Amino acid sequence: MQKHILVLLAAVMLAMPESKADGDTPIPLRIENGTVQDTPVIRNPAYIPMQAIYLEKLTGVLVTFTNYIGDVEVSVSNMTTGAQFDYELDSSCVTALLSVGEDYGIFRIEFITSSGVVYSGEFEI
Repeated sequence: MQKHILVLLAAVMLAMPESKADGDTPIPLRIENGTVQDTPVIRNPAYIPMQAIYLEKLTGVLVTFTNYIGDVEVSVSNMTTGAQFDYELDSSCVTALLSVGEDYGIFRIEFITSSGVVYSGEFEI
């Protein structure tokens, strides 16, 4: 049921005009691991198959998958209060809205793919 609500909210967000509201914060993501030591070094920036933005009015993170990467475990931790929110997403849904509560603080978001690649980012609200 919760997954259906998240998908519905994401669909509503996609139907809204694409103007960035004051207080919305893009979350820069980086790759944590997933490279094999014996592979050659790639000189291009790593491709991140998702985007995340904190939406102040909805007190949540809107995640958009740009490629299908299977199931993804997502953990959002408020490093100030210690609160943690865990989600399991199917990247074929393309978008999801993750509730992160209404507390202020410094947050860390972590995406773990089924192949073990970890993407992470931090944001403050």
